[in-house]
Amino acid sequence: MSERTYPLPRPDDDPRFNLGLTIDVIKVLTAHGYPPVEGGLDFVYLQQALFDFIYRKGGSMSDDIDKTAECERCRGDIEHYAGIPGNKFMTPFWRHLDLSDPNRTPHAAEPDPATIQEVQR
Repeated sequence: MSERTYPLPRPDDDPRFNLGLTIDVIKVLTAHGYPPVEGGLDFVYLQQALFDFIYRKGGSMSDDIDKTAECERCRGDIEHYAGIPGNKFMTPFWRHLDLSDPNRTPHAAEPDPATIQEVQR
């Protein structure tokens, strides 16, 4: 078996890693019979999966989680993704951990300031 080409060294910015790359991957998935990516969260998670494959060495996006909290709106667990310096497409954001509740109205993760905790490494 040959040596792996990926993951690549992670640059501060890579103009090849942009929205167009994710859109092209979505087109390929759809052309192969997979359901179209229509939701914003699916888009974000696909982009994160691509980033992990291209640049991460045995890590995952969770390596860049710097805070946790409780969502002020639904009281669900949320985490803060610290982002990637210099990469405008992987900027910091809060996200819900459990999206499986079919009764929950979709909404942005809104941290309750009283529950924010730094992640200890």
